[in-house]
Amino acid sequence: MRIDEFQPQFQRIRPTDSPKAREVRSSGESGASPNDHVALSNLSRALMAFTPDPARLAGLQAEVQSGTYNVASDKISHRLLDEMIGD
Repeated sequence: MRIDEFQPQFQRIRPTDSPKAREVRSSGESGASPNDHVALSNLSRALMAFTPDPARLAGLQAEVQSGTYNVASDKISHRLLDEMIGD
């Protein structure tokens, strides 16, 4: 299954190679206009603030390497749906 077929807004954004983009990159300008703005969702803010637990990561890495890591797909799907509908 290709996710981008169903979620086109999540397609990868590739840097442009237009003459204007090269000019902006070489000049050091930001290329932003006074009307440009960015709005972050609550989820994106939470993800940016997330600091993984090194001990948990080491444990997960050991499970993956030993072949004992089990993906609980039912829990993942329920959590994704809960996040999408706001429960």
